[in-house]
Amino acid sequence: MRRHTLTIAVGLLAAFATTTGAAHAAAPAAQPFAWQAEAADLTRAQATALQSEVDTYLAELGGTQVALNQIDLDGAGAVLVALPGEAQPRDFTSEGGRAAAADRCLNAAWYTGYFCAYQGTHYTGTRIDMWDCGKVMYIPGHWGRGSWINNQSRGMRGYMYDNYDTTIYVTPGARSYHATGDWGPVGSMIPC
Repeated sequence: MRRHTLTIAVGLLAAFATTTGAAHAAAPAAQPFAWQAEAADLTRAQATALQSEVDTYLAELGGTQVALNQIDLDGAGAVLVALPGEAQPRDFTSEGGRAAAADRCLNAAWYTGYFCAYQGTHYTGTRIDMWDCGKVMYIPGHWGRGSWINNQSRGMRGYMYDNYDTTIYVTPGARSYHATGDWGPVGSMIPC
């Protein structure tokens, strides 16, 4: 009897460990920053839509996801993904994820050393912050009408290239901007 009870107990323990281990192993892969979504009171649909957007940018631009809506582009820049339906990306790392992320081009002092590319016109939507001079930065192929602000050091210019690495536009020196540009022909750029 004792041997039979011990066999059942070991079997149940093994089944429990296998079940809970699998559940814990699967959760982080599905939503790596789920706690940030929860702290910001996002619905499951909002969190899923945002992660889908982030996954699109990761596949197209590379980099490492470092927050619910932020991708580090190998130390040369960052993508801040706007929640679908919102005009500005949020900062999910502070204030419960409810505040807009700091914009180092639009709402900052002049000549901060950043070039900011915006998915939407009038400096809205997902944003790519770039700061590494000489580093080629790719522009997402699904971007169309958008905007940019060159807030690099005084006089620095940004260089935009098509998909064949032909220069198609050189920005005026910093501080300069364009509220209704077209990212369609731009494949990459060097921010300064």
